[in-house]
Amino acid sequence: MLDEKIKKVLLDEYNKEDNYQKILENINKMKNKKNTFSKLINYRFVPCVITLVLCIIILQNKNIKSKLAKENINQNEITKEYEIAERSIIQKENSQKEIYDTIMSETSYSLDPTIPSNLLKGANRHIVKVKVKSIGEAEFIPTTSYYNNPYEPCTPIEIEVISNLYGDNIIPKDNKIYISGGDIRIANLEKKLDKTDTERLGINNLSNDEKMHKYMRYISKYSYDFEIGKEYVLILGDIGDGFYKVVDDGCGIFLETSSKAEKGNINNLKNVITNVEVNEQDLIKEAKELKVEK
Repeated sequence: MLDEKIKKVLLDEYNKEDNYQKILENINKMKNKKNTFSKLINYRFVPCVITLVLCIIILQNKNIKSKLAKENINQNEITKEYEIAERSIIQKENSQKEIYDTIMSETSYSLDPTIPSNLLKGANRHIVKVKVKSIGEAEFIPTTSYYNNPYEPCTPIEIEVISNLYGDNIIPKDNKIYISGGDIRIANLEKKLDKTDTERLGINNLSNDEKMHKYMRYISKYSYDFEIGKEYVLILGDIGDGFYKVVDDGCGIFLETSSKAEKGNINNLKNVITNVEVNEQDLIKEAKELKVEK
């Protein structure tokens, strides 16, 4: 009888142990399933998140670039509008400007200035591409190491140097170059003239108010009026101390034109006065050859 009881107890314990093993197996299976599911999520979800983040970054970069491009376009449009407005104001002022008298300069030339290569034969020549920013009233250039002309007023032109095509890189004083002639206020002109000249010109009889509001216009055979916002190629002479002057008035001013050829684009320069055209590279080459000859 005792043996039967012992057997029953042992059997019950065995069954319990077996149940424990099954429970443990089930728990392990559930853990494995959870780990598998986690791995599956990691393998599939993490790359998706990374891809999503990259897409957001790319879109943000595109938006930033687009915004910058729009801002750049807007800035360019504002600049153009400003230049147009300034040009309009200057044209209006010029049309309303009271010119007291016009003096024609009778310059004699040793070489024909309408031939571009002749303009390169002087000392300290430069070929520069510029953009005109503003135009001032005519004034007298102070005496420099290479220049002294107390009788010829010149017009200051504020420029942006786009490229130095020939010669050393120029750094104009106050970003200004000069061209002979222009409209000078009589009050400023009078300061440079003696009594004989003021009487000869008849400005000695003008009131102070008239002298402040009237101008004397100086022109030459090859005079040219620059346009604000326009780009030009200029032949400049270095007259010392950071001052540069356009050589022979409008004869030293060119507009860049392009023509297509079999080997690519060719830049030609067209003179604003004579309409004479010259190849840009040929002109630069000639300038270098003349420099070697000197």
